[in-house]
Amino acid sequence: MTTFGDVDTLSIHKRPSGGRGEYELVGRQGPRVASDFEGVSFQLETPWGEKPSNLRVDKQGGKLRLRLVESRRDGHLAPQMASLLLMPPPTREEDRISRALPIVIDQRYILDIDIVVVRQTGNSALIRPTSLVSRSGDIEDGRLRERIAFATRAAQVRQLHNAADNLPDGLASLVRQHAALVDGASEIGAAVRAVVDEIIGALDWYDAYYLPGTDPLPALRVLAGVSGLDEITVPTPPETPEDAPDVRLRAEHIYRLRRARGAAASAFRIKVQAAYDYRCVFCGLRAPRQQGRMNSGVDAAHILPWGAYDLDVVPNGLMLCKQHHWAFDNRVLRLDLAGGIYRVSLIDDARALLAADARTVELLDAVCGAVPDARLPQRLVDRPAQRFLDEYNDLVVHV
Repeated sequence: MTTFGDVDTLSIHKRPSGGRGEYELVGRQGPRVASDFEGVSFQLETPWGEKPSNLRVDKQGGKLRLRLVESRRDGHLAPQMASLLLMPPPTREEDRISRALPIVIDQRYILDIDIVVVRQTGNSALIRPTSLVSRSGDIEDGRLRERIAFATRAAQVRQLHNAADNLPDGLASLVRQHAALVDGASEIGAAVRAVVDEIIGALDWYDAYYLPGTDPLPALRVLAGVSGLDEITVPTPPETPEDAPDVRLRAEHIYRLRRARGAAASAFRIKVQAAYDYRCVFCGLRAPRQQGRMNSGVDAAHILPWGAYDLDVVPNGLMLCKQHHWAFDNRVLRLDLAGGIYRVSLIDDARALLAADARTVELLDAVCGAVPDARLPQRLVDRPAQRFLDEYNDLVVHV
């Protein structure tokens, strides 16, 4: 057995080509150059244990190519790394890359891998990925190229796995599936890819601030409460691909929202939506954003007004449908907490003002009473805070 030090770098990169490019092994590690690994099969060292790669170094056309030992979908190292690290699938075709921002978009970017050989026994070598290089433009275009440290990305994925319970149910179960699959002894194959694709599709449903088909990890980390919105960068609409109208439209939507109050407002809305699972706390209407549409049918409302208190925290938030958002903000309905029970009531002044319209009073009375527990956030720390409700209701009394 030969053990190598981490000297210099070997790279597995997609050979430039007008069509379906091949992955080549280039570079050197210490005294050994890429050609010394001809005929060697690779195994992967990852934080989730050693994994079979299904790849062998063979010479073809005078170049050292990474060839599949057994043919299978998503078999090459780049798609394996993308599945392992919760990234959209890359492409091997130069003419499919977006030549725009963001760099990482489903089947619109190329992913190269820097590796070191940890040890070699005969014709089998254990390799450790050190960094990923993603690009959506020419190799020389630094603006459309990004280097991602493998260890950092893997640590962020593990942190998300551990915080899965903080995600909305639909996303939480998928993230747990991903954790179980990559923790297992099986290869990084089609099952892992399928779960990542489901996560990307579900995130597009849950989060109107997510650009469709892009890197899901930053948005998932915000939803799970392990990072701030500053991890998410959104290109200006003109920087997005011209032939991806869904990405450009969403980028325009996000820019409009951020101009209104900035990133803090976006983070508040995302967290309240996740905590309440898009359900109005007054009437129980659940209205998530529909596929292909920008907004949900429920609003993330502040208890104590943001303009006066600047409290963008979930316990100062409520999920309310359009009708009941109006009723709460305009002091028609109030929410109290006493003895651990949240209760909605129609304010006396509003009842007197609306007395001539019996049907309106009837509709408002229909939501009054104790709030079912199912309409409230599962985490107690996310539920409306007593002190915020009391202060708001005291303001209502004295207005």
